[in-house]
Amino acid sequence: MKLNHPVFLKTDKQSLGYLSKSWLIKQRTSGLKIQTLDTRLKWIKLFLIWCEERGLSQAPEITRPVLEQYQAYLASAPLAKEGLKLKPLSQLNRINGVRIFFKWLSKNRVLMYNPAADLELPRQPRLKLRDILTVAEVESVLAAPNLKRAYGIRDRAIMETFYSTGIRKTELSFLKLEEVDFESGTLKVSEGKGGKQRLVPIGNRAMAWINKYSKEVRSKHASPAEYLFLTRSGSQIKNPTEIVWKHMTKAGIKKEGACHLFRHSMATLMLKNGADIRVVQEILGHSQIKTTQRYTHLCIDHLKLIHSKTHPARYPGKDEEQRAE
Repeated sequence: MKLNHPVFLKTDKQSLGYLSKSWLIKQRTSGLKIQTLDTRLKWIKLFLIWCEERGLSQAPEITRPVLEQYQAYLASAPLAKEGLKLKPLSQLNRINGVRIFFKWLSKNRVLMYNPAADLELPRQPRLKLRDILTVAEVESVLAAPNLKRAYGIRDRAIMETFYSTGIRKTELSFLKLEEVDFESGTLKVSEGKGGKQRLVPIGNRAMAWINKYSKEVRSKHASPAEYLFLTRSGSQIKNPTEIVWKHMTKAGIKKEGACHLFRHSMATLMLKNGADIRVVQEILGHSQIKTTQRYTHLCIDHLKLIHSKTHPARYPGKDEEQRAE
């Protein structure tokens, strides 16, 4: 977490820059995950820059109307590269970092009241799942890496791990070799969403590729990082999206998504094959069953087929047959 931007170098103890730096340092010592800290740093920095541009530098100057202006700015400001507007979820993420900061200020009596306490947040559209990969498409992507090259083996191991376990891309980035138990066929997710840990099953094929990568590629690094999947320089792979996307493109797959597409596909295909939804919930690390239930709409045709084959109304009694006639 780098706090060397000019907005954080203020010395006035009532300034937003000084207070936000103190807040971030306090959170760092409280045990928050580094990716959570980096995200909050990013959002509060954007807010401080916006405030500076409008001559706002002191914490008491930030009122609810000011925060509402910031919300309006987030809703209307075009993205720098794409020329598009921020999606409601992106707006919510940015304003949430600010809300947490002002909650901390009021809790520590820096401010007499919290100006962000009653902000009306942007309504979130119902989340729609993307299309999934078929089994044949998955196999074509898995077969895309050039296995004659060392990092083709690494890429195959990464994608096999995604497909077998359904873990998130950040969870894979922080995965360590010792967290793969080859004897029990399990993988420990120690950096799960919300700081939660869980144990998930991993298949033999994925373990075989991890083992091959570990022995033939990873072991060649003189002083590798502690994480399982590494860059060519031996450091942690922080975002495997580009790796997966490259092989999807090579395989001719044009569906939206990359790492999470493997996660969605695994979950939906397991449900189609009869897996209990509670089991899938546990594997994916969802805290609520309704999150996992989103996947059921993607396999509705399969559910309809089972319904037509197994529902008792399919076998009417004589009275029902006579009434039907």
